[in-house]
Amino acid sequence: MMAGQFMGYKMKYWVSGKRMTTEKIQMLHGSLTDFGDFNEERAGLKLLPFDTEMAVEVVAFNDHFDSLPSNIVRFRTPKGAAPFATSYPIVEECDANNLKAVISWRDSPRTITPVTKYYVEYNTSFTPSTWTNVVNVTTQGVTRAEIPLSYYANYSFRVIAENEFGTSEPSAYSFQACMIPTMNVPEKNPSNVHTDTSKSHWLIIKWDVMPQIEHNGVGFGYLLGYRDQSGMNVMNRIEDWTQDEYRMPYYGVYQPVEIFVQARNAFGDCTDPVKIHDGHSGEAVPRVQPHNFELVSLQENAACFQWDPVYLSPEMMQGEFKSYKIRIWKAGERDTTENIFFVNDESIIPCSSDFDEALNGNTTETMTETAKIVNLPFDTDLEAEVVVSNIHFDSDPSNTIKFSTPKGGNGVTQGGMSKIIKALNVLLGRL
Repeated sequence: MMAGQFMGYKMKYWVSGKRMTTEKIQMLHGSLTDFGDFNEERAGLKLLPFDTEMAVEVVAFNDHFDSLPSNIVRFRTPKGAAPFATSYPIVEECDANNLKAVISWRDSPRTITPVTKYYVEYNTSFTPSTWTNVVNVTTQGVTRAEIPLSYYANYSFRVIAENEFGTSEPSAYSFQACMIPTMNVPEKNPSNVHTDTSKSHWLIIKWDVMPQIEHNGVGFGYLLGYRDQSGMNVMNRIEDWTQDEYRMPYYGVYQPVEIFVQARNAFGDCTDPVKIHDGHSGEAVPRVQPHNFELVSLQENAACFQWDPVYLSPEMMQGEFKSYKIRIWKAGERDTTENIFFVNDESIIPCSSDFDEALNGNTTETMTETAKIVNLPFDTDLEAEVVVSNIHFDSDPSNTIKFSTPKGGNGVTQGGMSKIIKALNVLLGRL
């Protein structure tokens, strides 16, 4: 119990072992309403030296005296901390003729550990919520940067500081905007120009939309062109800058075309040379399908299949060959149990073991495609077929085969012991 009017607390802290020369006091004014509630009083210390052994004690005080001190608590401060946010940048120069801005800023006086890098970012009136890193300053002590700009845009700037312990919060943005009213032709053309071959009898040309910061003026759009093997040239103007594709009906299936997309605005066409890209019209269902699909062998839950190969030319595939696919499902439950295995997947291996060759009378002497599918369910009636696929379409399926997996262990179905004996005879004949 304290005699007199309670005034608050004092936190006394010092570097361990150096109390006489380093002690400081932090005053905590306030009052306790009810000691019986066992209220927990909390307070924090700021601007402590880094990587230092510290000691702290607390006393209560009234208008005349201090209480006896609490127990002494000792702790070690961390080795450092991330910077505090810098001041907002000041636009020292906004040069519309040379398309550059010069900005400067100040470190926070609360930042103790030296800053090693500044990230300078800008936003524009086109996308005010999007900040783009444009310049990094790594020279010690330099808090000034020159920033390259584009035509026909309004810019604001902010700075993020970094040291070995982390990055600061972004600074407030610059109060003064940098306005570039000058227009010019676009300086680049759209990227990722390609054809989409997913729709038969259509030519679909796609590209990445160019953001407004790259328009360099009003009236921005695209000039699109293509040329096919017949020599037909088609040009089309796209006035909507947000458009990212052009579609037109096309008579041929997977026909090669040359395409380009050029940027333009009211000031003129992009001066960067336009690039010609190779593409194709849409794919369709392959004209070919696998035949003579059969089960070569079945060992526990691994099945080996073979079938006659098909012609994989673009004309017969009506597209770009992608893979053979083996479809397997439980008999009578195809809709809910079908699994598809891509034969070109690394997990699917050809049937090349001596045992499999023996069961088929040495398959390597005939032109066949083979694949081994593993981890099939035991003791199950299954059905399977194979198709050949281009990027977007599957062929008509092969014949469907039916088979049953064993209950497990080392059994071999499809002929049982007689085929095992046949296989062994073939193998012994090669010795």
